[in-house]
Amino acid sequence: FKKGGNQWRGLIWDNVSELLQLCIKHYAPSGMPQGSDTLKVWGMITADMMEFVRDIRTYCTRDSINLFMVLWEEREKEALTDLVRIKVLLTPKFGAAFPGMATMVGRLTVPGDDRTNPDYVRLLDFAPDERLDTKYRVAPATATANMPLKLYIPATSHFVVDYLNTVKHDIP
Repeated sequence: FKKGGNQWRGLIWDNVSELLQLCIKHYAPSGMPQGSDTLKVWGMITADMMEFVRDIRTYCTRDSINLFMVLWEEREKEALTDLVRIKVLLTPKFGAAFPGMATMVGRLTVPGDDRTNPDYVRLLDFAPDERLDTKYRVAPATATANMPLKLYIPATSHFVVDYLNTVKHDIP
């Protein structure tokens, strides 16, 4: 993949948060960094993960490959405002940097009770929200600019293909 010349048009990395857990295990086989080197170990974990994301992003950009990264999320209550934020589950420094490393950050959920919905829709949400790490940064091409920031996706759709055709090729 590093060398280029791949025939792929898309790469889905599922799951970056799981990769983080493997990285933690590499540096701290007991599960969590401990002792006098704790900060140093967390720094190496964060640096390795950020380098991985930047490298993959660079290779995909170079080869015009669409990159999707899946991450777990966590809920965190802010002490001063009591606002519950839903953010990507990564180390604090990496979690703060990750949204800036991505072009778009969306949150995929199942709205409502899926047993009562015959289409089994999902909601992909890019809308700005102080509680989420969402973001939508694309060139303001006609079709892309008109795309809603909250997308309801039926199970029978070819959503990824339709979405990429809109974002990359300006096809409504």
